[in-house]
Amino acid sequence: MVLIYVYRHICPIAGSSLNIFNMDISLIGANAGSVWNALHENGELDLTKLKKETKLSETEILAAIGWLAREGKILSVETKKGRRTVELFSLAD
Repeated sequence: MVLIYVYRHICPIAGSSLNIFNMDISLIGANAGSVWNALHENGELDLTKLKKETKLSETEILAAIGWLAREGKILSVETKKGRRTVELFSLAD
């Protein structure tokens, strides 16, 4: 589920300025560490709270989530928050 979410949100769309492929792989790894630390310290967080805790852009966070998902270190759950569906991220056991 996480990889599908990340793919939908960071793959370039015609005319979009989001382009993960211009990011340095070591930067993605460092950002993954920041996301991991935020989840470790705070528990389950949504994307908005991850942005606030890490001070990273949405693109940087989603790339980091993809990195962590590939390593099996992150979980994702969709939940309803009022009328919105929110993706919550947490660390894998």
